[in-house]
Amino acid sequence: MNTTHELIPLDQDLWTVTQPHRFYGIPVGTRMTIVRLQDGALWLHSPIQFNDKLKSALEKIGVVKYLIAPNRYHHMYLESFVEGYPEALVYAAPGLVTKRKDILFHRSLNNNEPQIWSEEIKSISIAGIPMLDEIAFLHIKTKTLILTDLCFNYGSTKTRLLRWYRKLEDCDNKFSFARLIKIGIRDRTALRKSIAAILEWDFDRIIVPHGNVVDTHGKQIFARAFQGLL
Repeated sequence: MNTTHELIPLDQDLWTVTQPHRFYGIPVGTRMTIVRLQDGALWLHSPIQFNDKLKSALEKIGVVKYLIAPNRYHHMYLESFVEGYPEALVYAAPGLVTKRKDILFHRSLNNNEPQIWSEEIKSISIAGIPMLDEIAFLHIKTKTLILTDLCFNYGSTKTRLLRWYRKLEDCDNKFSFARLIKIGIRDRTALRKSIAAILEWDFDRIIVPHGNVVDTHGKQIFARAFQGLL
């Protein structure tokens, strides 16, 4: 993964930036997605650690206006961005609003209320996995599905520890609905409906924070990962 906080352009008005991140000591990396809306506002999904270099890069492409914390777990670096952009609006998955009461969230993300950016970015609450409480997004213009921890997409590795972890999670060298997340399923019917709704979207690319971006054939790859559930 890129570790220099440099923006990686993927499409018109779409960038990512990555940084190292560890999960219980295991290096899994993490990725922030940046969408520039039609009015020039920047929509930041799963913010990483804020620093001056990243701030300078963002200022060259637009104005940071929306900070998105998309599930119960991707909040570790959010506070640094809230401090860096105190005028930005902060949105979060419902479960995170109650989990991080120290952060002022402007709105809880849900399926019932259209957001300011709804004409450019669609969203769906992933039902059936309360431990995750994730919101999936679609950037309509670039046909990009933006996920968080629902799926991983790791490549191959020669590191023994990483291979062991990925095999344990059933996400070694493939796009996968990981075992750790499957354990959290409490309502398979509700989850099935959420996945089916995502598959009604028009997308080709998939961005995940952990692993590689799926550049093309994303809908087929996503459907295959959930074939057993569907």
